[in-house]
Amino acid sequence: MPPFHPSDLDAFFSPIAVGVVEFAEAQGLLLEKYYHDSATWSLCFGHPNGGQAKVELAAVDPEEVQVSAVWWVDDYKSFTRSLRWGPSVRVPRKATETQLAIERVFAEALQWTPGSWTQVADGYQPYWSEFTEEDFRSFANPWPLPRCAR
Repeated sequence: MPPFHPSDLDAFFSPIAVGVVEFAEAQGLLLEKYYHDSATWSLCFGHPNGGQAKVELAAVDPEEVQVSAVWWVDDYKSFTRSLRWGPSVRVPRKATETQLAIERVFAEALQWTPGSWTQVADGYQPYWSEFTEEDFRSFANPWPLPRCAR
């Protein structure tokens, strides 16, 4: 079965929008909608242990939302990106269920520690080495730490 992609993404996210926006504002997270035209909303933040992270809400079914998290740290010297992927949770596309899933996934992601990676990706040297390490660091997303981690 092909992935579900609603024709009207705003209508799909409408039943859960208020709760997602309120959570993002309460935690000081950046809400990024439809990154690269994807059927997702992402709650983006700086991870307390370095790097960037996000909780992603994806349209996977007309009646469900998939909530997941990912954290990554880039190492310029080794040209690698270390990632920690959390489990995906599918919940009904309803405000309360989605809010609870976001809170659980977010709390879990904040507990992740360096070295608990699920993937270390390499092969970035041809791209990253075009820049100095200082320039490379300046390109990192300036996402804020969540309020609960400040």
